[in-house]
Amino acid sequence: MVDQLIVVDYVEGSGGEFFANFLSAHFGSTLITNTQRNPNFLQKWLNSQSLVVKNWDQEFRKQLIEFQDLCNSSHVSRLAIPYHLYKWPHHIGIISEMFPTRFIKINVVGYEHTVLSDFERKIWFRKMTKQDVGEVKFLLQRLDFAQQQIVLDLYRKQELIFKDLVGGNLVIGDSPPTRDIEIFYKDFFIDFDCTVDAYKKLCAELEIIPNFTLLSELIDRNKKNWQDLQSYLITCVT
Repeated sequence: MVDQLIVVDYVEGSGGEFFANFLSAHFGSTLITNTQRNPNFLQKWLNSQSLVVKNWDQEFRKQLIEFQDLCNSSHVSRLAIPYHLYKWPHHIGIISEMFPTRFIKINVVGYEHTVLSDFERKIWFRKMTKQDVGEVKFLLQRLDFAQQQIVLDLYRKQELIFKDLVGGNLVIGDSPPTRDIEIFYKDFFIDFDCTVDAYKKLCAELEIIPNFTLLSELIDRNKKNWQDLQSYLITCVT
């Protein structure tokens, strides 16, 4: 039975998957610095299923029950998950009915271009390699037969990138609708002088014990991410 669920409400590129994993590590799971290469299937389950389940909105309550069953069978009672609530704001009420939930919005106002560029760098144009075969197979479910053949041909040629699997335009979505807890993207991903105080405040709001070893790992990871993003932006300009 899930006793505590934290939903990280975020737009693409703002680090919601990593931040959810960071919070889940406070409950005993492993901290994963690269959630694209080493995803935690349970933490990413809702977002992943939303990409392949037809009529996701209509099926959402049924999918939540399946998610609950997966948590129970995995003996997971406390976890944090990322979820794109800006796509389905009314899912807040459905989740709250089924689980004791806190919602955390990552506010990116003023850093929209930064977030978009990081999404572009790490996800949208990510080359799909042999390491990603499981993800490729999973996302093929969303494509018709003809599209699958095109994607598989690109994959065999080692030319497949993530956007070929999901299609659409490069966007980071609308502002997250959560009104429970708000954190600022800058405080955890850019301005590390603010991180400790922002973290202490968040732990107090969530009523969890701060873990400064985990926080140090978050800062190290996000400092490197920020440096890599700056290098990427310089490359784009030149």
